[in-house]
Amino acid sequence: ETCVVDGLRSPVEVDRFEAAFGDAFVLVSVEAPFETRASRLADRGRDASDADREALRERERRELGFGMGEVMDRADVTVENSGSLAAFHDRIRDLLAVEAER
Repeated sequence: ETCVVDGLRSPVEVDRFEAAFGDAFVLVSVEAPFETRASRLADRGRDASDADREALRERERRELGFGMGEVMDRADVTVENSGSLAAFHDRIRDLLAVEAER
């Protein structure tokens, strides 16, 4: 059985999952260039502050300071998410299929 958890941002969280699930835990970092992420957030229009590039850069610096950069560095797999949504879905399906076979 596979469980997907979104949004790990601190090494302590990763440590807890590793302790609980051992080798069955696979950390995946989904990454895209800043401008791609900023454009996608602006397109969603969920929060007016998402259109402010400098506020987004500050939020990113803050999250990296909390340890998110270390979490990303510890990833077992990195998925580049700079293409289409369909391409991203295909990549994730492939990844889940490989992990299911482990």
